[in-house]
Parts: sequence; structure tokens; C-alpha cells
Amino acid sequence: SRLKLNTRIYQKNKEPEYFQSGTIKKHSEYIQLDMEQFIDQLQSGETYEIPEIYIGMYQKLPARLILYKLTET
Repeated sequence: SRLKLNTRIYQKNKEPEYFQSGTIKKHSEYIQLDMEQFIDQLQSGETYEIPEIYIGMYQKLPARLILYKLTET
């Protein structure tokens, strides 16, 4: 299905920050992705897949994202 424009998309941070107790700092657990950056790199008609992403501002639901840049016509 298609995402709304205001949907936030995240990837898991491979190197999150930790407290001294060993728990992960919440602000460093996920990295927000900039979709404009991905779309600008694509040519017309090209697709790009991101296998492990998380959608949502609060819940972070796991998903797979496929980007497709429409052709001119």
C-alpha cells in the first residue's frame, strides 16, 4: 500500500548509544530516513528496495519499503 506524505520512516541504528547501566538510549535506537534523498537518486522508472524499515512515529511497525520513481508519461 502507499504511504501518506507525513509518515515517518526509520531504520534501526547499527551503533546506538548506551547508558552506563547497559540499556539503549531511546533517541539513538532508530534513525529517521529522508525519502527525498532516495527519490532524487533514482532515475525515471527505477525501483529501490529497503528490506528492514520501521514505520510510524510512536509504534515503529516493521515493514519492507519499495520505492518506484514514476516515468514522465
